[in-house]
Amino acid sequence: MFLTFVSFGLFLRFSMSATRLSAVYFFLEAFLLFLTALSDTLMEFVVAILCAKVIYRQYTPLMTQVYAENYSHKTRGKRLSVVLVASAMVGIGFSKLGGYWLDLDLHNYTWIFFSMAAASMFCGWSLSRIPSSRVKNNATPKLLQFSYLWKDPLFGKMVLAWTLLGFGNFMTLPMRIEYLANERYGLSLSNQTVVLITAILPMVARIASMSIWGLLFDRVRFIPLRSLNNLFWILGLFCFFNFTNLWLIGLGSILIGIGMGGGFVIWNLWVTKIAPPDKAGAYMSVHTSISGLQGMLSPCVGYAILSLPHMTPAVVGWVGILLSIASLALFASHWKDTRIT
Repeated sequence: MFLTFVSFGLFLRFSMSATRLSAVYFFLEAFLLFLTALSDTLMEFVVAILCAKVIYRQYTPLMTQVYAENYSHKTRGKRLSVVLVASAMVGIGFSKLGGYWLDLDLHNYTWIFFSMAAASMFCGWSLSRIPSSRVKNNATPKLLQFSYLWKDPLFGKMVLAWTLLGFGNFMTLPMRIEYLANERYGLSLSNQTVVLITAILPMVARIASMSIWGLLFDRVRFIPLRSLNNLFWILGLFCFFNFTNLWLIGLGSILIGIGMGGGFVIWNLWVTKIAPPDKAGAYMSVHTSISGLQGMLSPCVGYAILSLPHMTPAVVGWVGILLSIASLALFASHWKDTRIT
């Protein structure tokens, strides 16, 4: 994700449409997945799959540009939520099928990667048929797209608020498993219970809530909606890390899942609320890059805090809560800003 500003730079340099370049990325990913399936050594496999995943993340800001150009501001959230719910359901189904396939014969992994390559090819073909305009080079400031952070102070503050929220959330992600499974912290639950609480409950809540968040995105101003989403994260983390009762921990996990559902929708579209339509992709490339960097660092910081004397996952959870509250305060400081729709 951190490298997405490079991909958008290519989009500008070669004056390609967002959908054409996205299609190129999917075709390249398909080729790399094909190589993954044919790899003979562990090194070949690792290099191919890592490159495929890096390429896969490059299309995100380009698709934001496509959403801004092709979807009315009155329907963007609803349309994207349908896509997110459908992709989540297909992902669950394919994961189940893939697991069954591997149980039959472990060597079937090659056909799983061939299937993924075919899906990427189809995505590339589909994207190539979606209309999208070209962006001129002179529409972008120097120093790549990062100059928008200081040339547009509102955008810079919003990215900072997102970073605080993301740092708090990703920092606590591995701590949830530590809190439930590690006997050092008292709970030491079974693997099935840990999976139920940390994976299944939030996933179901995320999928069930995304359509509602999509409708809200189309009808509610960004700051109130973003603030509401922050509250779900704050309450979820509080319930999760401050109780030993499994029902309350489960409630916290559900609230976190609802927050994730809204986060997926809002994260993909929020720049369309403040950016000019022809610059939505450039704004998103900056936001995506910073999100990727924050996503890499925050779990490391969480474990660094946990390694200090007398620290527990609950302490890391409170750090996450405080960062989420700071993010909420920064968002709320622009509650009456008329530029934000």
